Amino acid sequence: MVDPGLVDTDITRHMPMSKSITRYFIYPIFWPFMKNPKMGAQGIIHAALDPKMRKISGDYYLNMEKTELSQPAQDFELARWLWRVSEKWTKLKEYKEETITAS
Repeated sequence: MVDPGLVDTDITRHMPMSKSITRYFIYPIFWPFMKNPKMGAQGIIHAALDPKMRKISGDYYLNMEKTELSQPAQDFELARWLWRVSEKWTKLKEYKEETITAS
């Protein structure tokens, strides 16, 4: 997995809460530490195009350097819980059922 780090994008532009909280309180604090989108993409591009990376699987890269996963990231039960919560919040199961029914 390649983690681009903190990148300054407008990914939250359609989220109503982000327009107030993010723009006026959080963004000014983190902005000096953020990469622009071009710099944030460098690690991903490197992993996709470097021939040495073809045989690597399951490693975690941050800022183009192999890094150990944190303990919470290695917790299988936490990952299962997060998946279940994400399915509920995104209504993924409902979407999958609708898609199967429509086919």
